[in-house]
Amino acid sequence: FFFVDFTKAARTEHIYTDNTSLSSTPITPSIRALDKKRNYQEKNTANKASRIMSITVKVLLFASAREAAGNVSSINCTLDGELNTNALRQTLANQYPGLASLVLDESNITLALNEEYIAQGEVKELTNGDVVALIPPISGG
Repeated sequence: FFFVDFTKAARTEHIYTDNTSLSSTPITPSIRALDKKRNYQEKNTANKASRIMSITVKVLLFASAREAAGNVSSINCTLDGELNTNALRQTLANQYPGLASLVLDESNITLALNEEYIAQGEVKELTNGDVVALIPPISGG
């Protein structure tokens, strides 16, 4: 374990490897170095986020959703700006007017993201390559 003795003017890290040996190494953390690293990480993260302008999501259609889209079983849908399930619903409604009544009303269709159901009212972030299934209500006896 590590024991840091802050009572001395210079910080010292005591490393205990076993009961008999003790080594002391001065710690000289540079606050500037830590700030530079933190700023680099923040800029790097911001650059990654700004590079991702759009994503493509595969949408699987079943039963009445497939019929409403013109008997297509899957669609590759590109999203720009907002990258979540609400944006996907709106994009599908705009691209396939027959699907609008199904996808815009959450009680008409359930979404599954990468084989996991999304609860009604829940909004999930999407990433490039995600698979979203549109699952209409199932009835039967």
